[in-house]
Amino acid sequence: MKPEAVRFWSKVVKGSGDGCWMWAGTVNGRGYATFATPPVAGQAWGSAGRPWGRKVQASRWAWQEENGRAPLGQLDHECHNADLACPGGITCRHRRCIRPSHLREATQSENIQAARKAERRNMNRGLAPTPEKSGGQNPEKEVRG
Repeated sequence: MKPEAVRFWSKVVKGSGDGCWMWAGTVNGRGYATFATPPVAGQAWGSAGRPWGRKVQASRWAWQEENGRAPLGQLDHECHNADLACPGGITCRHRRCIRPSHLREATQSENIQAARKAERRNMNRGLAPTPEKSGGQNPEKEVRG
C-alpha cells in the first residue's frame, strides 16, 4: 500500500456492518472531511517545514481509490439522504462519511434536489433549517455543497 493510502486509512474509523466510515482527520469550515495529498515534485515548502500538498475532499479520494477514477461531478452522501433524524447543515455527521458504498455520483442539480427534499422532510417534522442552509435569512435559497 502506498504511504499516502496508509496515512489516509489511518484517519478512518470503520463502522460495523453497513455503517458509515467516519473521517477522524481534518474537516473544512463546512464540516466536510479533507485530506492533504502528497506534494508534487518542485512544489514550495510550507511554513511547518513540510511540502504543500493539495487538499481534497476525503470522500472523493476514497471514492476514486475504490473506483479507479475520479467521480463525474459531485458526490452525494446516500447515508445522509436515508437518515431521517439528521438535521443537516454543518453539524451533519454524514459529511465526514467516506465509505465509497455510501456515496453516489450526482450532478449539482441532483445534489441540490436531494438537499431540498431532506430540508422539506425536516421542516415537516418541525426542525428549522440551519443558518448555513438558510443563509441566515431565507430557507428557500438553500444550496447544499
